[in-house]
Amino acid sequence: MTIVKAIILQGFWYLSVSCGYEYEIPILVSAILLSLANFFIYRPSITKGHYLFCVLFFVLYGFIQENLFEQLGLVDYGQESFPLWLTALYIVFIGYYGDLLNYLSKKPLPILAIVGALGGVSSYYGGAIISKIEVLSPFYYLALALGWGLFFPLSIKIFYEGLLWNKFSNLFSYRG
Repeated sequence: MTIVKAIILQGFWYLSVSCGYEYEIPILVSAILLSLANFFIYRPSITKGHYLFCVLFFVLYGFIQENLFEQLGLVDYGQESFPLWLTALYIVFIGYYGDLLNYLSKKPLPILAIVGALGGVSSYYGGAIISKIEVLSPFYYLALALGWGLFFPLSIKIFYEGLLWNKFSNLFSYRG
């Protein structure tokens, strides 16, 4: 079943990157549906609130990172507003957690940073080849390596260990 899931997630990445500009809304809706289906079918061992917190963190981090890179003149996404298909990819990224990335959850932070940096750069490099993304500076890939070298370990710790979530959820818990 996890092989099917990995194929679906990789297929979604390909469709989003190659067709995202033309079908942003259907891709965004599909991402939301896929992330919901992931939660209810695969039942990760976290609460709904924690799952939603992870998705929101992923999207917020992605929005900040991608806007920063564009504002610095490292990349041009080829449209006036932030690409919804790119948002969709950050939403769907949650699908890898809870089963496909379990083996990485106990690895040391430097290993997670290296995996994030290499995975992020290779994904974006492939995406730039098949999409309308225009890389304006070779420093874009260095910035991606740094960004994903930070994001990936953070995302692992947030999902698997409740980093930030534990503090955030305590703010809203009732203590009667």
